[in-house]
Formats: sequence, structure tokens, C-alpha cells
Amino acid sequence: SGEELKDYLKQKELDKNKSIICTSNIKFCYPEELPNAHIQNEWLIDNMLKQNVFSELVAVQKCGKTQMAMELAACVQNGLPFLGHNTIKKDVLYIDWETDECEILDRSKKLENFIKKNYKVDDYEQYKLISLSCEPNTKLEYILEAIRVEREKNENIGLVVFDNFYSLALDIDANALNEVVARLKEIKNGCGPNVATLLVNHTNKEQSRSSTNPTFSSIMTSAFGSNAHGMFTNELIYIRKMEDGVEVWVAGRHVSDVYSIPCVQDKESFFFSPVDVVVG
Repeated sequence: SGEELKDYLKQKELDKNKSIICTSNIKFCYPEELPNAHIQNEWLIDNMLKQNVFSELVAVQKCGKTQMAMELAACVQNGLPFLGHNTIKKDVLYIDWETDECEILDRSKKLENFIKKNYKVDDYEQYKLISLSCEPNTKLEYILEAIRVEREKNENIGLVVFDNFYSLALDIDANALNEVVARLKEIKNGCGPNVATLLVNHTNKEQSRSSTNPTFSSIMTSAFGSNAHGMFTNELIYIRKMEDGVEVWVAGRHVSDVYSIPCVQDKESFFFSPVDVVVG
């Protein structure tokens, strides 16, 4: 009928207006006037992890994601090379959702001993952390506020590690692209400028072991498929099980070329050492 057609056209116009982006704050400027142009974007870990970008550490189950994230955090905190790659010494904040506090303490002691032994150092600095194993439903806004408070007290914070994404996505539809992108942006923006954000994430996919010359795109597809993580992540550290150890693949929008680091895990602590690389 005529009324139905009028209602349809009216609704279509309303939908069209909703899609119009407000441009009142958009203006032309010179490069040096861009608001984020002067934010540092240096390598925190050489050719692996950049400041002021969002990165992820990914693997299937039981590959040692948390151990690797802890080791990475300790190397940055102490200015030690991580898997043979030089770091800039910065303070680290680590948020752990799953590990109970007794196990955190035990792993932390093992990590300290591992670092002192393998890097031949006497002094060891422990990074600060939040344990949420007893409060897994803590809202992200409270965590970001705790990060903001720490950053106000300490300008040297250069890395924030979130272990893991599953706990950050309990209140959203993890299959909804817009919701996941919004959550990832919230995490990144909440950490502030000049800070590397590392998200520990689980994947059910695994890169084919027969693939000897992978690309950034193929690794991202193996880790995430075609979802929001693949769209948003800048650098990716991908752990792959091998018959005689593990292989750590590094890929990213800033990494010069995809490369792999063969590693072995310590039998007692389960932390990682690169094969044929002398550290310390």
C-alpha cells in the first residue's frame, strides 16, 4: 500500500542518515601537526615487538604461552635479550587471569633462577603484576584504571601484558567482528602512548609443519582466520610445537621478514632458550 511504501522510504532515509559519519572534527593539517605523529614507535624488542603498537603471542594449548610471556616480560624488565633479540629496558605490568597465586610465586622463582643462570646475571628485577584468578570477572575498566594509576607513578612503563584474551571477552560476542575490534581498541588505548601492548591468546589452528616459507598473511590466517585479531594485530609471536622442541615464528607489519627461532624448553622450569644462540 501507499502508507507502507512511505514508511519503508522513511525508514530507509533514517538508516542512511545513521551511516553518515560526522566530519565536524576532521580537518587538513601539516604532518608535524598530526596529534599522534610524535609518539615513539621504536623497537622494544629488536625486530619483534614495537612500542605503541598492539601485538599478540599465540599458540595452541600446552605450548608454553604463559611461560614465554613471563620470560619476555622479565627480559624487558631487566634489559636482557629475548631469544637472542636485544631489548630496551622498560618496566612491565603483567595481568594474569588464570594462574593461581601459589603457582605464580613458584613460576616467578623458577623464572628468576632461569634468568640468572642462563644470562649470567646477579641482579634481577621483578615486574609488577595483577592476579585475577580469584576474580576472573573483573571488568576491563577497573584493570585499565589500575594501569593508568601505575603509569602516573612510573613514566618508565613500556610494556603491558594481558594473559589471556578469553578472560577479556567473556562479556562480548567473540564471534562479532565489531565487538571484538572495539574491545581490542579499548585495551590498546587504555594502555596509553609509548607502551607496547601484548595479548596472550589461544588458537585452535596450527600452521602446517610442511610450510617452510610462510608469509605474514599465512601465519595470521593460521592463528586467527579472518577475524578481528588478524585485522588489528601489528606483530605476532607464534609458538609451534616441533618433534624436538618448539619453533617461534615472528611476523608483523613492521617486521622486515617472517623468521623463525628454534627453541628448547628447560625441563624443570619450562622456560625457553634459543638453539645455537649465546645469550648474556
